[in-house]
Amino acid sequence: MRPSGLAACLIGILVLTPARGMDQIQQEVHQAIRTMKAEQSGRVTFSLLYNGFQDSEEGREYLAALYEAFFAIPGYLGSEVRSSGSVPSVQKLSNHFGLTREAIVLLLEVTESDSRMPPILVFNKESEEIESVDLKAVDEFTGVRGTEVRLRGWRSRSLPDFSLPTLDGRQMSRSDLAGKPALIVIWLTGCPDCRRTLPNIVRLFREYGGDGFEVVGFNVDKALGLNRTDSDRREFSESLGLNFPSLFLDEETRARFGNLNIYPTLIFVSADGTIDRLVFNFQEYDALSDITVKLLAQARGSTRD
Repeated sequence: MRPSGLAACLIGILVLTPARGMDQIQQEVHQAIRTMKAEQSGRVTFSLLYNGFQDSEEGREYLAALYEAFFAIPGYLGSEVRSSGSVPSVQKLSNHFGLTREAIVLLLEVTESDSRMPPILVFNKESEEIESVDLKAVDEFTGVRGTEVRLRGWRSRSLPDFSLPTLDGRQMSRSDLAGKPALIVIWLTGCPDCRRTLPNIVRLFREYGGDGFEVVGFNVDKALGLNRTDSDRREFSESLGLNFPSLFLDEETRARFGNLNIYPTLIFVSADGTIDRLVFNFQEYDALSDITVKLLAQARGSTRD
């Protein structure tokens, strides 16, 4: 049986070699987005595309740049319309975000076609220009999503500092992870993909916790202003058998972690305190285990050195 268009795109991404030029990588990313948009009735799941680029640092970083621009465009449009009284051109957006015109057009098409997005703009596909901007919709979007997400440049960076209360009233900080490979999982109560992924993380911690691997949850309910009670969180946690500590993520710490807004976000950390990689959305156990085994092996090698 032949794979679907989206599956074929993702399979192609996974087997491509590092010898590709950046122009080719950009075109591959653009084509994967167009294929997903066509197959999912206008919706694009960036996290699925990002995870497909685990063997391509350049591909992940370019997709991250698109994702950052996607969430920054509404706020920029609102600011420009209010200050100048006119809608900025696609070329102006291209210059501001440092992306090609083709990339900006693609992001605007997704903004308009994705049913999860409010009606922020009207985009003319023939002229490839924005015809109008709905400032009320912009304000509603930025009020919930903010105007900035940082998805690029995490690999090999030091884990941001944190000191937060746990759901059961204790306190944990970055120093508690010193010298240990670790996984930080950002989750929210009731999130469907969190519900699917967290049991695999429970199993991961049960399997490798005795080898020095740490797992810490960041619950983002309060930072997002969600109407969830302690009872809701306790019921959700107990239903999934969470066996690792979870902390209340506050707005300041969330900003240090780039206001990441894909749930769950999984941040793997090397024993030296630097970030090894980010993965998003639902994850199978075997994929998580492979990363963990590599981090533990690196830690053992570092200890012998």
